[in-house]
Amino acid sequence: MEDSFREISIYDEECRERALRVLQKYPPGNYLFKSPDPERLVEQYFKMDKRQWLSFFAHDYAVACLRKDTNAEPKIREAYARLASALDWEEREPRFSGDIRALAEEAVKRLMELYEAELRVEGWRRKPEECLIERRDELLGEIGFFGDQYRLEYGSWMWLAEEAFNFSAKMRLRDRVAYWMGLRLVEEASQRIYGEKDSISFADYPSNVLENIISGEPVDEDEDASMWFICVVAKEIKAHAALITRAPGSIETEDPVTFSCMALEGEKPSLEKVEQYLNDLSLRLNLRAMSGRWVPKNLFRLYYRARHGPPEKGDALWSGFLKPLEEMSEEEAEAFKQWTRDSLLYLRVMLPIIQFLRAKYGYKRSELLDRLRREVEKLAKVAGVQF
Repeated sequence: MEDSFREISIYDEECRERALRVLQKYPPGNYLFKSPDPERLVEQYFKMDKRQWLSFFAHDYAVACLRKDTNAEPKIREAYARLASALDWEEREPRFSGDIRALAEEAVKRLMELYEAELRVEGWRRKPEECLIERRDELLGEIGFFGDQYRLEYGSWMWLAEEAFNFSAKMRLRDRVAYWMGLRLVEEASQRIYGEKDSISFADYPSNVLENIISGEPVDEDEDASMWFICVVAKEIKAHAALITRAPGSIETEDPVTFSCMALEGEKPSLEKVEQYLNDLSLRLNLRAMSGRWVPKNLFRLYYRARHGPPEKGDALWSGFLKPLEEMSEEEAEAFKQWTRDSLLYLRVMLPIIQFLRAKYGYKRSELLDRLRREVEKLAKVAGVQF
């Protein structure tokens, strides 16, 4: 009944399970058809919805091209040619763009269509084409049936972005096609819940991964690991952006941004090595002269403050821990605001250092690093902190 509800949360296990099921059913980078055998593909055409078959076909053809799969690609084309001949289609050859980049994006689009069909929850929409973002302010906190239905779909997309990111982490050095598609799915899923303007974006990095796949050149593991950690930073910034005024404190980017710097210099990222590495980096770089702005001479000291909070305000941090902001004393609230400032300051210092090191080691400038630096400045204004 429409007046019954369960008070579903977007963090409920049911939302996560829905996301995991769809990822397991249609893993990024895998062929949707179980076999590229032309006869079986033709048989499938007569057993499936025609639009779905064509969607599967377009996806698998693109994946075959990306993988340079000389076994699957001609068989997929042959299946299309057989159907075109038997059914007297006007186009005897699949009409796809010759640009493999456009083909790759087409594969992502087709996969997203399948995910949308699986994750869609009926009951809250006023019209069939209504998007989550259109009614987020109205229904995300709504108590009742419509709020439940909305949060079930919203939470499923939120978890899909999270699990696709975890999937990408596993695939990074094992399967670059799956890795690239996983990153793009994170971006696309994020758009469903935040809107295009406020969604997670990895900027130029997925395009660079795709170019590497197309060229077939070996992966530069140090540079790629560095950029992966920057993707982690991008995700954490987005996760904390909406909470920064209501739950001040660390934005939890201290370790990944430090690991990004370490990886770029060929150091194995490790918490045990952070102090030694940052002290050495402080000595090697003329930090006070960078960008004409003041930056702290001791990077490890700032890292410690950003990760653990300002030591001089330890008592206030301890007494205010787990309290809602509105229940904190003035001293406690100020301590957590200082923690936010130090966390953002560490990012503000480290991002241009990584950009500087990229230039030093012959890598091109990263649009993602520049984007994140602008995000940090915006977050600082929202949080009401000054550097």
